[in-house]
Order: sequence, then structure tokens, then C-alpha cells
Amino acid sequence: MTRRVLDAAARAGVPAPGRRSIEAALDAAMRPRILRLDDDHDPLYLHPGRTALILLEDVGITDPAVLSAGALAETLRPDLAAEPPAESSLAPGTLDILHEVPLPQRDRDTLAERLVTASAPARLVAVAERLDHARHLHLLDRSLWTPLHRETREVYLPVADRTDPTLTRRLLRWCTAFAERFLAAYEHRAPDA
Repeated sequence: MTRRVLDAAARAGVPAPGRRSIEAALDAAMRPRILRLDDDHDPLYLHPGRTALILLEDVGITDPAVLSAGALAETLRPDLAAEPPAESSLAPGTLDILHEVPLPQRDRDTLAERLVTASAPARLVAVAERLDHARHLHLLDRSLWTPLHRETREVYLPVADRTDPTLTRRLLRWCTAFAERFLAAYEHRAPDA
């Protein structure tokens, strides 16, 4: 996945120093996943690379600080959050963007406000990161389905609407598809099924 992200970054014109920042971020983001996830097919395993690709390929972001922060962002599983690499190995501003991305578990009561008032780069990272989680929600524990879907629709979708039309369209599509294909069947199944 790292090679795929770096190749996409090169094709998009991200200069070599920026690609080195992205690579350092991806390497750091993978360390806790390698240690804590038993299966490299776990939907959370490739999350850092997929988030960077959403920013790069779907939104057209070429700012290495935004792409590096996207690779490091982890809002669903705090135990998979990376210890960021040395600031000197990252594009300037990467850690500022990352620290601005709110964590739903910590910022539950102020999540919407923190997202809306965040800088545009932090909002891009937060929404892209949530989009990747939304795309893989059906593969996660079913106890997470309803609360994560609700939070995505009620909080992240309005923020996406203020942030980027492509992210809005994709997030709305995945929210709608998930509700129709998985959530309705799960919530309406027979009690003993």
C-alpha cells in the first residue's frame, strides 16, 4: 500500500521531500497495526494508506502535510494511533493538522463544533478518514454499525458539505448504501435470528 500511495503521489506531482514525509507517516501509522492486528486483511490494517489515497486521488490534494496527517490520523481505534515520527521527517505543518483533528471518543460533546471550526486541511483529513471508515463499516463489529453510521450522517456529512463536494458526494453515497444494504436488515431482523 505504501508503494501505491507513493506512486500516486509521484504521478500527482508531489516532490520527493513531500513523498518522504508521506512515507515516514505511513511507516509510523503501520507500526501499531502490525503489532495489534492479527490479520493483514483486517479492514483497519490498510486504513492509513487508503485515507491518503482518498485525499490524493479523490480530492486532488498534493500538499504533503495534509497527506502525511491523513496517513497518521486514526479516530476509530485509539489503540491503533501512531506515535508520529520525528517532526524533522515530516512536511512542515503535518503535526499541527493532525492535532487539530478531533477524536470522537474524547471530544464527543464538542465534536461537531471542533470539526466545523477546524482549519480546512484538518477538516479534509477528518472527513477523508471517516469516509474510509464508512466504506468499511460493514466489515466491523455490528455493535458499531448504528452509532458510527449515525455519527457519520449527523456530524461528518454536514462538515463534508462545508469542506469538499467530492467528499460530500462519496460520504453521502456510502451512508445511503450502508443504511439500505446493511443497517435496515440488521435493525429489523427477528430477535432470535
